[in-house]
Amino acid sequence: MNEELLDQEEHLNPFDGFKNTLKNFEWGISLSVGGYLFLIFLGISYNFFYFSSFRINIFLFSEINDFLMAPLANPLVIVLGLLSVGLLFGLMYLGFLWKIKHLKSYKIFFRIMMMGRKADKKNMDKMDKMNKSPVFISFGVLTYLFLAAQYYAIYRSKKTSHDKNLYHYKLSIDKDLVKNLDSLVYVGDNSAHYFLFDTIRKEATVIPKDQVKYVRIVKNPKGRLL
Repeated sequence: MNEELLDQEEHLNPFDGFKNTLKNFEWGISLSVGGYLFLIFLGISYNFFYFSSFRINIFLFSEINDFLMAPLANPLVIVLGLLSVGLLFGLMYLGFLWKIKHLKSYKIFFRIMMMGRKADKKNMDKMDKMNKSPVFISFGVLTYLFLAAQYYAIYRSKKTSHDKNLYHYKLSIDKDLVKNLDSLVYVGDNSAHYFLFDTIRKEATVIPKDQVKYVRIVKNPKGRLL
């Protein structure tokens, strides 16, 4: 069986479909459109989870350019997104190598994952074909990007709540505009609003930028960049 699979290696490799597809790509259009969608998806996902941690529905206060700027304002979002996609492709290739070199243990894994389905060549080839389909790969890439944005947003929100960021952002605001200034924490902003969160009352405050006199940035000696 191993020899038979080795003979079929070219057809089983999950990256063969990419090679053929990429040959037919119009790279200028593909990179521009793909990069645009990549940034939109990352920006929307990151902003949604980050501000949801502070009970803020960011969609009510944002425009499309705010989502596009989110990953650019925080480059680690892009880095983590690329790493997550790299992880996906790495796992796909490891699965391919596992099947070729350790077929016996792969069959056990296949039966467990497929809830007892027979690990014969027909079923495994069917699974390989599905794993190489553009729809499955696109869904996997979007899922990994979504999870990367989610976990990083939650991590950043916890750092902000516990005052572990490298810099403080102090806003000069009319005292009649908000209460409990000492318990308010700056959690972010977009093109039109500043977002504050009351760590005691667990309430969010949204302030239009034209109501803020100035913003002072102060280095936090106990803060961390990452």
